[in-house]
Amino acid sequence: MELKAIGAVFKYLIQCDVENLEIIIHSDSAYSIGSIINDWNSKYNIEYINNLKSAYKYLIQIKKNYIKFNKVKGHNKIEGNEICDFLAKLMSNK
Repeated sequence: MELKAIGAVFKYLIQCDVENLEIIIHSDSAYSIGSIINDWNSKYNIEYINNLKSAYKYLIQIKKNYIKFNKVKGHNKIEGNEICDFLAKLMSNK
């Protein structure tokens, strides 16, 4: 679910044709962050992760955006993270 959320952010940024912005993405998934920016070897979702890596590179190299990932603790009563978890679960049931 976290990979899809990051994908949605990248898709939105590309569609809006943003340039020269500082963007901070908060995620409780070290796997998602590491797969995109640290080239972790992923066993699942390889094609999707490769697409996210390409979008990430496009946004920072071509569009000159600064994208920072902020790892937050999961299930630690961080309000924004709890809301995102709730919405992700709600949407995954559809």
